[in-house]
Amino acid sequence: MKKIQLAVLFIFLTLSLLILLNNNSWPFSALAAIAQNTFKVPKSIIYGMRSDDNELTGKGSPAEKLKKENLELTQKLLDYDRIKRDNDAFRSQFDTTETKSYTLSPVKVIGFTGSFFQPITLTIDHGSDLGMKTGMAVVEGNNLIGKLGKVTPVFSEVILTINPDFVTLAKASDTGAPGVAHGDQDFILLDRVSINDTINNNTFLLTAGDVGSSGIGIPPELVIGKIVSVNKSPSLPFQTAKIETTIDFSRLETVFVVEKF
Repeated sequence: MKKIQLAVLFIFLTLSLLILLNNNSWPFSALAAIAQNTFKVPKSIIYGMRSDDNELTGKGSPAEKLKKENLELTQKLLDYDRIKRDNDAFRSQFDTTETKSYTLSPVKVIGFTGSFFQPITLTIDHGSDLGMKTGMAVVEGNNLIGKLGKVTPVFSEVILTINPDFVTLAKASDTGAPGVAHGDQDFILLDRVSINDTINNNTFLLTAGDVGSSGIGIPPELVIGKIVSVNKSPSLPFQTAKIETTIDFSRLETVFVVEKF
């Protein structure tokens, strides 16, 4: 049995050697040509099927083109929404009577510090290279957002009105009672108001004007927030009031820096 297996193996090895040495001779070339022609059509069909599959799923396929068109359409819609918000902000700002005579620079909010829902500073995309200076007021409509703190050549920090580092002169909208407003993390505190002055709930707190010798600062008559409670004691020379801002700082995208007024 082993002799038969060895004989068969010897025959196959001999044939393989002959094929290897004579693969360019006429009989073997003819046989190879017949085999290639025989499998040519099936091979082309299979390749065609693979190409069709690539057209369905590849970069040039209708599915891929549709996906690309959908992405482009989505981007156009996002761009449209952004431009519409910007236009609404510009229209609202420049239609505001209190700020019509101001020189305003529209800026984009690109960052913040504090909590996501209650930031205490914003970062804007303008710096000293575009005329930003520490102390400039930042507004949205006729509402005071804060003032510029640290300014770099390309970015600036906005200290929001609820920030403990924020302070400005203020007055009650109805009685004109003067005081000092400063941030207290999640609200604004009106302090140093004479006990003889009147502060009423549900009225507004306005800026009284706070400009330095350089001409940079916060103009008067801007809304700081709404008075929600008053703390008054006959035994104390001053009274205080709690102020809540009317602006959702976490949703601001475009604000305006007051350069001149």
